Amino acid sequence: DLLIMISATPYKCPPLPFEYAFVADEVLTNRGVRNDVTITIACPVPWPFGGPAVETGFKERMDAKGIRFLAGYAITEVAPEGAMFANEESLPYDALFYVPPQLAPRVL
Repeated sequence: DLLIMISATPYKCPPLPFEYAFVADEVLTNRGVRNDVTITIACPVPWPFGGPAVETGFKERMDAKGIRFLAGYAITEVAPEGAMFANEESLPYDALFYVPPQLAPRVL
């Protein structure tokens, strides 16, 4: 299982986690193992960027490729056995791609 977690919005390069999912799909397909791997994107907000047309386009492409998008999944903990979310659900993973929160630098 490949879990792609967006920890908070905004973050740099909003399409990147989705592009990563599409590239992973292509690589796994080319290796003949895509059917053995689930790809999930978990996001704390309903949709992290763009307007309705962008959202629709990305979701249609994800659906066509079997990539799962979970909205409203705010991360609370990451452990070796899985990621835990504020909605009390947990998701196991074999590989994790984590988009950290974007923070301003500390002032000296």
